[in-house]
Order: sequence, then C-alpha cells, then structure tokens
Amino acid sequence: MNYHDILEKASSILKRYPLCNSCLGRQFALLGSNMTNKERGNAIKTLLFMKLIREKEGSRGQEQEIVKILARSGFKPAIDYAMSRSIKFKVESCYICGGLMDKLNVLALKAIVKLRDYNFNTFLVGSLVPSTIINKEDKLRAEFNLEYSESIKREVNREVGKIIQKKLGKVVDFNEPDVLVIIDLGNLDVKIEPMPLLIYGRYRKLARWISQSLWLCRKCNGRGCKECNWTGKKYPLSIQELLGAIVLKRTGGSKFIIHAAGREDVDVRTVGNGRPFIMEIKDPKNMIIDLESLEQEINFKLRGLLEVFDLRRARREEIALLKGLSEVRKKRYRAIISITDTITDEIIRKIEENLKNRIIKQRTPIRVLSRRPDKIRLKKVYDIKAIKISDHLLKLEVLAQGGLYIKELISGDEGRTNPSVSSIIGSSAKCLRLDIVEVEG
Repeated sequence: MNYHDILEKASSILKRYPLCNSCLGRQFALLGSNMTNKERGNAIKTLLFMKLIREKEGSRGQEQEIVKILARSGFKPAIDYAMSRSIKFKVESCYICGGLMDKLNVLALKAIVKLRDYNFNTFLVGSLVPSTIINKEDKLRAEFNLEYSESIKREVNREVGKIIQKKLGKVVDFNEPDVLVIIDLGNLDVKIEPMPLLIYGRYRKLARWISQSLWLCRKCNGRGCKECNWTGKKYPLSIQELLGAIVLKRTGGSKFIIHAAGREDVDVRTVGNGRPFIMEIKDPKNMIIDLESLEQEINFKLRGLLEVFDLRRARREEIALLKGLSEVRKKRYRAIISITDTITDEIIRKIEENLKNRIIKQRTPIRVLSRRPDKIRLKKVYDIKAIKISDHLLKLEVLAQGGLYIKELISGDEGRTNPSVSSIIGSSAKCLRLDIVEVEG
C-alpha cells in the first residue's frame, strides 16, 4: 500500500467514522515502525489536511466536508481552520474507543502506584477490553478491508508497558514475568497479579515424626477435636508448615505449597543427597530473594529437623517434570528389619538372589487404601544387599524404582506385594526403621 492509497483509505474511514489518533493509526500499524499509533494517526490526519490546503481545487462544499471530518475527530489544525472560516462542525468521541485510549497514561500511572508495593524485576502487561470496542473495530476492518492493522489489546499492552518500563526501570518478560499488570480499559482500573514464586531445591528430613504436607484431622477437618488433641492436624508438624513460616515471611506471600518428587512416610527420614522439591509461593510481594541467605536461615532455624540445599529459581514446567519422574527415578533405601526366625546365611542368600533385578507385583498397600486407588503396580528392585545385625535383626540396602512401597516389600502386606522378603524366607518380616539415602537426578 503506497502513500496515496493510505490517505485515500483513511479519508474514506474518517468520512464514515470519527476516530481518535490512536484508533486511526492502529488500522495502519503494520505499514511503518518507530512511531506510536497515536503519532501515526496524527501524521495521517496532518497529511490529509496538508493535501487539502495545498490543492484547494475542489468546491467549497468538498473543502468543508474534509475539514469537518478532520475537525469532528478532534484534529486541532482542522478545528482552528474551520473556526477561522465559520465552518460549522461538532467534535465527536471516537467511534471505536469513545476516548478511552486517551486514558492510557492515567492507567499506567495507576499501575505504577500499585506496583510500588512489590519488589520485582520483570513484568508483563495484559488488558481487558470491552467486547463493544472489539466488535466495532472488527466491523470497521471488514468494511474497509484493512489488512495492516493490529489489535487494540496489543497497543494497550505495549504503550502501558513502555510507560511502566521507563518510570520504574523494570524489564518486560513475555515468558515468565514476576508480575502481571492487568489493564481494565472498560472500568478504567488496574489489577496487579504477582505470579507464583517457584524455588527448586533438595531437602533432608532428619526427624521421624514430621509429615511432608499438612494433614488435617479427618474427623474434624481442621476445626479441632478430642481425637487430634484440638490441634486440627493429624501430625504435629509438616515440612510444608516449617518451610512456609519462614518463606512466607521473606516473600510476603499468601500461601505456601510444596511439590516434591514423591513423599516419605511420616516415620521415614530422607538423608544423603536429599529429595528434590519445589516451593510455590502464591501472591508474593517480594520476588527478589537472596536464596543463599534463605537457605542459611532455614537450616539454622530448623536444625535437627530439616535441611535444604541447592536452592534456585524454578520454572512452572519443572513441577510436572518433577512429579512425573518421581515414579521412575531410582531411589536407594536403608531399612532395619526384624525377622521371626533366626537369621542365617541361607536367609541372606535367598533375599539377595530372589529380589535383585526382580519385578515386584504390588497392589496398593492396605495402609494407604483410603487415599489411593486400589490397583496393581509393577516396580523393579535393581539391587539389594542384606547385612546381619543380630539373630533377628537385618539391615537391608535396596536400590529400587520410585513408587515401590519398601515396607510392604519387606512384610508382603498379606500377600498384596509379591515377591516379598516374608514370602521368600517363609517367615514374618517387619520394617522397624527406614531411611531414604539417595534419590536419583
């Protein structure tokens, strides 16, 4: 589309509809760069006005018509020209936005005021535009076959973003912004939505009476009752609560969620290289966190209970990856087990020979049936070593596929796990103490 085509099409549009500079310029947005739509629209109106002044070949009626269509859209040179020649006209609001595009500076400043409550590095602007505006613009584009326009949402997002970027010195991030700025063009309001803060790390659980997540009492559902000693909880403490108290204070968040690569029973420790996990903090006020300092604070305050290490910022997709891989990651366990019969070299040999590189057919354990679907899982034991401690105590070191219930691998769980230590040696075996000593990856 050349210069003359642009002016001709713009003239046709303005004869039919009064448009502000932004809404006019937006219809030709893809035909030029290094200027805003507002500047582009003003330039087009200026060229139309200059063309009128230069040519002056038409009748007075044609001259008045062009002056009127420019003046009614609020173009000041045309307004002054019309008034000097007593040409009657009426300034009308923009057909598309009704003057809302002139409010972008006000909305941007409102966003800046609200953003001062947050400590962040990156942001992204989104917008809510009334359907009446979008429908009017779609109608205009179809009527005049406008192929080089852009959406009003894109313009709002870009122009408000430029103001915020200039005033606050923050960076626009289209993929993983710290905060999302929502511009409600219809209500002339602004909403700030901080994105969840995600922190990856590994933890070692050093105490045997701490659950991973907060468990509410099933009887009272957290209200407090005699059964839970009026705590509202099944277990006195959880990793979620311990970490949440520290991290929420640091970030000013409203809610703390823990995502982990599997979970250990409340009486099981996780030591060695720890369990991978991601902390999710909802509605954080402070997104610029010194993770080394946070790690030191957690480990000092929770010493003897919990340790965290290798903290870093995480991405949303890592949560699904973390959980998905938990069922296939290799995990190394150390168990102290009791056996009814006297432990002999033959018993040790049977355990090692029959469980090494063995596929285990395991039905959902009885103890977790209330919260897990009753189904059969096939899991592999890669390696196992048995070491005699006393006549009835044995230490087992097991390398197995994630998701294998080790306590049931030992006891057999009334035949629901097969084979098991109990079924192999023909004697009752029970897990007394269990530690997770390594989690792959």
